[in-house]
Amino acid sequence: MVIRNGLMASFTYRAHMLFQILGSVVGIVVLWFLWSAIFAAAGTPTVHGMTFGQTFLYVALATALFVMMRTWIEWDMNAQIRTGDIVVHFFRPYNYTGWSLTSSLGFVAGNMITITLPSLITIFLVFHAPLPPLLNIVLFVPALIQAYLLSFLIDFAVGITAFHTESIWGVSASKESIVLFLSGGLVPLAFFPEQVKNLLLWLPFASMFNTPIALLASAITDLGQIGFRLALQTVWVVALWLVVRWYYNSSVKRLTVAGG
Repeated sequence: MVIRNGLMASFTYRAHMLFQILGSVVGIVVLWFLWSAIFAAAGTPTVHGMTFGQTFLYVALATALFVMMRTWIEWDMNAQIRTGDIVVHFFRPYNYTGWSLTSSLGFVAGNMITITLPSLITIFLVFHAPLPPLLNIVLFVPALIQAYLLSFLIDFAVGITAFHTESIWGVSASKESIVLFLSGGLVPLAFFPEQVKNLLLWLPFASMFNTPIALLASAITDLGQIGFRLALQTVWVVALWLVVRWYYNSSVKRLTVAGG
């Protein structure tokens, strides 16, 4: 029911939904022309070990997945904390973190329908991007699930800061920029200097976007490397879950609600 409510809410504003679909398609077209020019200027079929097809598929998927995995849970939490409505959840027989997770799933499903699917159709049918191996497609599923969990946990942690600041605008804006850049969502990590790339691959941000996207873009095909990336995702999910639970339990004690 919670997931269904979130899904229906994402379809409430139909004009906004249509503009999202149009915007995602136009964005992919712009990316195609941009990276076509970059590879033409380079004068080589590969740049930093990636072909044009792999690079275009990577950045196009990054754009679609970045929007899809925006849970908006931090803004929901911020509103509930400022109004005091969050107190209602404390008296209900469920875990607030788990409730927030299932609630965000509805919005993610809505984004998948309105943004990701049209983007995939455009990428593969219109621009004829190369299809990845079947194994990569299969392993993309658990990679995407774990990437979503990481995205939720980071957004939830940002939402918790509202217990301390009452406004998360600056924190949320900084988070968006940091995640987009350090995850390889803006530029493939393969284009970074070797030492910087190796460092970023160990951070949770790369597990959010670089890992699932690299699977679909066939940037990683070695089974050992794929297994390591998936295991690293799992480690970060567990680690962040523990940190977020501690942060939430310690922060909720600071809540002060004035009612009339």
